[in-house]
Amino acid sequence: MQLAASSGATYVARWTAVQARRATKSIEKGIQKDGLSFVEIVGACPTEYGRMNRLGDGLEMHKHLLEVADIQNGLPPHEAELDYESRIVCGEFVDIVKPEYTAVLKQMHEKLKE
Repeated sequence: MQLAASSGATYVARWTAVQARRATKSIEKGIQKDGLSFVEIVGACPTEYGRMNRLGDGLEMHKHLLEVADIQNGLPPHEAELDYESRIVCGEFVDIVKPEYTAVLKQMHEKLKE
């Protein structure tokens, strides 16, 4: 999250695979924004993560994702890091409006022509 935000992203969000509706809305929102958008979808791998943590089948793993997900919209991206010992922080972390790089570049080019 922090890397995307510090790279100048105008939209940064994270959801779990179980939060499909919210993830879909975030993807749509990110596509409509000018500039870089980053949407992370966290999913659990049943063959490695599931076995290692003894979570059972796919349904149990989805229940686990719902239990450990914590929605905190507007949280500063540097506080939304993934940590195996804490909950998965989900939400929209950056949602700003700024001109796209190519638009700024074009504007600068026009000024230089004058």
